[in-house]
Amino acid sequence: MKKILYGATAVALVVTLSIGVGCKKDSPVDCAAQVNKVTAAQTAYATNDSKANCDAYKSALQDYLNGCGSSLGSSERASFQSIVDDMTCP
Repeated sequence: MKKILYGATAVALVVTLSIGVGCKKDSPVDCAAQVNKVTAAQTAYATNDSKANCDAYKSALQDYLNGCGSSLGSSERASFQSIVDDMTCP
């Protein structure tokens, strides 16, 4: 069940990120690359829900929020941060 929730969250995140990536052009962080990392980590975790893949997915989400989270609204950022904080890897 958690895997489905995380997958749905990732889809929502990718859609949101796709819209917001262009909002901060002066950012030294490549937000498109961050989105790609999140997507790749989510795909790997969905394929094989090992602890390593879960940790990589959680880390990719956190890295995105740290580097590009300012392009999200405060409520979106808080929601995604809550998801990251609540993720427990087996």
